[in-house]
Amino acid sequence: MLTDINLKIAGGALLLIIIVLLLQLYRTRRNYKRLLQAGQRELDQKNVFIETLNSDHDKLLKEKEWLIKEVQHRVKNSLQVVTSLLYSQSLYLEDGAAIQAIKDSLRRMQAISLMHQKLYQDNNTSTILMPEYIDELVAYLHESFDADDHIVFECAIEPIELDVSQVLPLGLIFTEGIVNAIKYAFLKGQQGIVRLYLQHDGPGHLMLKISDNGIGIPAGLNTMEHNSLGLDLIKGLSKQLKGNFRIENNNGVHITVRFAV
Repeated sequence: MLTDINLKIAGGALLLIIIVLLLQLYRTRRNYKRLLQAGQRELDQKNVFIETLNSDHDKLLKEKEWLIKEVQHRVKNSLQVVTSLLYSQSLYLEDGAAIQAIKDSLRRMQAISLMHQKLYQDNNTSTILMPEYIDELVAYLHESFDADDHIVFECAIEPIELDVSQVLPLGLIFTEGIVNAIKYAFLKGQQGIVRLYLQHDGPGHLMLKISDNGIGIPAGLNTMEHNSLGLDLIKGLSKQLKGNFRIENNNGVHITVRFAV
């Protein structure tokens, strides 16, 4: 009899312990659920904040790209206006040297205008793919002299994109080299080749070459002391690129500029 009572008391105590444990487990799970919900709400708020930041960033980035393109477009238009004015002015000149100087200036401005035009047209607003730029520049310069096909241009331009800070001096160097080759390298009607080269030359460096197989530099002419605007421009632009400039006379004129990317 006493044993039955003890068993009932022990069973009741065990049941009470189980109930207490279940209540404790319930409270723990409820608190954990509350903490989890609070954490989820905080995470959701942070996600909304991040999405807002990303949206604002994308908006600012698009506005920046639009502004840059707008600047490129306006610069291009301004250059075209100046080009038109120079061309109109040349029509009223009679001095051959003055006319030639204006034409040379027009070609230089076209090299700059072409760069801004490509920046405006392309999605990339800070770099330019060099093969396309050089091909278009060569086509324009060749046509600007009303030249026939007695001069052939061979281009070996590596498919690289360069920053506009380097494209501008490079474009002007190519312009001066090509113009000099067309004007002076070949006798009237003489067949000739002008080779344009831009390739990597060791880690972090590029090599630019402009070569022709024309009549070369007149004997006795010191190219480093000769007073020539085109040559002086190439020297100055090479310094702007922090590059090494070299000109050689060997079965034609060979201009070389090595510079760091």
